[in-house]
Amino acid sequence: MFMNAGPLVQKIFQAPSKTPGTFWIQGFGWDLFWIFPGIWLFPLVLFLDDLDPIYAVGVFLFWIGHRVSSLYLGWFSPSFRPLLHDQRQRFIFIPLAVLLLTGFWLLLPESLLPLPFSLRILSLAMLDYFWGIYHFAAQHFGMLRLYRHLAPGSEDVFEKNRDRWYCLGAAGGLVIFAEVLHGTAILQEDWTGPILTSEVFGGQQQQLLQFGLIFSLCWFLFMLQREFRSGGSLPRLLYLLQLGVMVGAAFVLDPFRFLVLWTLQHWMGAVGLVSFLGGNDISSRQTEGSSHSRILHIRSRVGVLILLCLVSLLMTPMMEIEALSADSAYSAQWWPEWWEWIQRQSWLPLVMVIGFSSGFIHYLMDRAVYRFSDPQTRSVLTKLLYHERTPGSI
Repeated sequence: MFMNAGPLVQKIFQAPSKTPGTFWIQGFGWDLFWIFPGIWLFPLVLFLDDLDPIYAVGVFLFWIGHRVSSLYLGWFSPSFRPLLHDQRQRFIFIPLAVLLLTGFWLLLPESLLPLPFSLRILSLAMLDYFWGIYHFAAQHFGMLRLYRHLAPGSEDVFEKNRDRWYCLGAAGGLVIFAEVLHGTAILQEDWTGPILTSEVFGGQQQQLLQFGLIFSLCWFLFMLQREFRSGGSLPRLLYLLQLGVMVGAAFVLDPFRFLVLWTLQHWMGAVGLVSFLGGNDISSRQTEGSSHSRILHIRSRVGVLILLCLVSLLMTPMMEIEALSADSAYSAQWWPEWWEWIQRQSWLPLVMVIGFSSGFIHYLMDRAVYRFSDPQTRSVLTKLLYHERTPGSI
């Protein structure tokens, strides 16, 4: 399928048959584009004057697509069907419980829950922010472990813990520290504003930013040195380089520029990986599945990518309603009449429920479908990672 795709598309998506010991997920060009975009995005974010066009494309193509990517893999990929049956609590019941709890939190009348609707929204936004920071850090840890899995060999006994603490400490803790000091493009509301002002830090904001940058650089160099000593693969080295650059960027870039770099890398990594794994799953050719799986299961990587991007394009104008302000929503800037109309609708709270709960469910589903610690999940992922495809097929 897609044998006549253009050279650029072929280069990005095509890969030779994978065998154990191949260090890349698919190949240098593909991994660089989808998994290490922070490396080539950083110069653009640093030097381009107007980032809105780039970020708007990323938001509409990848934001919601990445949010539903693990849901697609877990619910509609035939290889995950046994897990969907055997681990219903993780794949079905907990996501449904999150949806119901979010609905109760936002929709219960004030007579039963004496909190104004605006405060309920802001509380969910705060939860989403901190859970999202952890989620981003967990994805970085998972990718480093995935590249270790693809390059088996002697592993430093402390390597896994170093990876975990670097991702949680640097990509989690240091990023929060930088955003509190530097300001965040996400939480710019009146009641969060005071913690983002220099007065809180007694005029030491710039010194603390410099300290954070130096500390993040030293931690990154330590990780790089340990990786070289343990004979780390080139993909792991590149991923560490990307992570070190992005964490350092949190201390030097303005909030919006860092947001562009940080979120686009995350979204593209999620969409690219699910497109690769989902497109590799051809097991439904040999096995019968439920009707919903057969309808939505796609047997090519480009096909999965197109599906995720289409879902993102169609749902983003509606889902941007969860933005804390109209200034951070492209739909409000481009279609103000539509934005004002939807703000007046009685069913707006239902959209907010879907928006917030889909984010929380995404965090949980990512943990479910990428649980290498679970033997059944690890077996499925290993099969999809090492699946051999005929040359020229994508």
